[in-house]
Amino acid sequence: MPAQILKRDSASGRLALLTTSSVDVLAEELAQVDEPFGLLLACDATALTDTTIENIATKADRAGLAYLCAWGPECKRVHDSFDRAIGAERLGSGSERVVMTTSHSEEPLEDAVRFLIYSAYPDESNPPCSLWIFACVDHGDWAARIIQAVDS
Repeated sequence: MPAQILKRDSASGRLALLTTSSVDVLAEELAQVDEPFGLLLACDATALTDTTIENIATKADRAGLAYLCAWGPECKRVHDSFDRAIGAERLGSGSERVVMTTSHSEEPLEDAVRFLIYSAYPDESNPPCSLWIFACVDHGDWAARIIQAVDS
């Protein structure tokens, strides 16, 4: 499902909601992005393997990921898996681009949304982001909360 633009303004750029039924679909959708972007990944990673998460991270990194905020059950593991996968991508590549990553296990989803919008600043090694994606995997109620937080 293509991302739904939630808001467009000069200060934050485009804020988009991407809802998917699975992480496999998410990985393919993120692989289609062709510009630097920030990502809030809201998912329940309890049943996901590290390899599955690292596959998402690799595809997102190759598509232009500049900042990751992980939220939901096991989000610290998602954060760590992204760090491992992106670090492995950098080995021997000569790329000095840095992807910033955070996890928000102790915060409500709405606070993580606001963090991505107002406090996530990609490293200077990346071009500025004008696209901020809120990806929600298999949780329509979380998608509704994201929309409400963006609108408030």
